[in-house]
Amino acid sequence: MPYSSPIHPKLTVQQLNAIDLLASGVGVVKTAEVLGVNRHTITRWKTRNPFFMAQLNSRRKELWSEAHERLRGMVTKSLDVMEAALDSGDSRIAVEVLKAVNIYGGVPAPQGGTSVDAVMVEKAEQYAKELLYGHPTGDPQSQALYGSKMLPIMTAEVFQDMRDNIEKYTGDDEDEPVNS
Repeated sequence: MPYSSPIHPKLTVQQLNAIDLLASGVGVVKTAEVLGVNRHTITRWKTRNPFFMAQLNSRRKELWSEAHERLRGMVTKSLDVMEAALDSGDSRIAVEVLKAVNIYGGVPAPQGGTSVDAVMVEKAEQYAKELLYGHPTGDPQSQALYGSKMLPIMTAEVFQDMRDNIEKYTGDDEDEPVNS
């Protein structure tokens, strides 16, 4: 892999730059423009490269944690302001209180594994489910029973195949022109 990073030897500097941009809220198209690559390349990295996915998830969680800590530092002051607003009859603040305690419109934390193995297990299970359940049979109950027994076995087999043939799953052997 050309220009790999000493920070993460399986990712290029370009991929690490993409991770920083995406984690900070820049969209796929703009990230591709900034880096001079095709947007499909960025999408492929995000959906098929477990090294990229794990690092992106890790960076997102790191940023989320930092933001969460900043918010925690504002809790006491915010509660004082909310209480004063509620006491004065401001009904809008009631909705904000409900949001704050995750009863109304809570924003979930970022999901997804932050280690390459965790991402690969998630992807292996996804692939195994597609193989097991992707084509409905005439007997859904039998398919579900068979699938529940076979899912761990097939997940392990797909995981091992991913480890042995990582290029097949990451799509890193596919080059795409920048302007398509």
